[in-house]
Amino acid sequence: MDKRVFALYEEEYYGHLQGLLRDHTIKRNYQIELFTNLEDLSQLVRTHFNALIIYVNIKRMRDRIFNKVDEFIQSGGGLLSLHSTTASFSNQPRFTEIVGARFVRHGPITEYLVQPSGSQSEVYSGLSEFIVEDELYRQRYAKTAIEQFVYRGKRFVEPLIWINHYRQGRIVGISPGHRTETLNNPKMVIIIRRSLEWLMREDQIRKLRSPIAD
Repeated sequence: MDKRVFALYEEEYYGHLQGLLRDHTIKRNYQIELFTNLEDLSQLVRTHFNALIIYVNIKRMRDRIFNKVDEFIQSGGGLLSLHSTTASFSNQPRFTEIVGARFVRHGPITEYLVQPSGSQSEVYSGLSEFIVEDELYRQRYAKTAIEQFVYRGKRFVEPLIWINHYRQGRIVGISPGHRTETLNNPKMVIIIRRSLEWLMREDQIRKLRSPIAD
């Protein structure tokens, strides 16, 4: 099966995806097919696609469509959740279990440091910290979510990029991404590139450490 990726996005976010769509490694290794309608998810089957990218801010998803997503990931499909996706589909509580996080709130756009976490897997080994200017999401995390990059503030530590498992599926969540420049940041493109490799199961199984604390 070809390495095909189903990318669901809202049209206003198209520019945010340009970094990964232009990246030579991603273009060479994956066939990314773009969709803008939730109903298009009815085409999401493992015999045609290996992974799913979602970047939307949509409050509800019909049960019939959600079941397609659920089945796809349970059967081994990968999911890359970008930014506002964790604030979407609030009528489907199990979506939080799949993604590993649920949006709570965010403050104004500010500059902050994205740092590797102490529980980082080999998927992102060797990647150094970098600065973004973006919304800082505060979220609730599933016990199964494992932080990979974090924001370390004076009062709290907030996971920014995490991985999760759901049945046979693999998930990567990335919360920064409100501004086009954030997802097009060269270091973020590398993170997305490695995320797709992991979601596609091109690596050896990585030894993961402790999940995000309650």
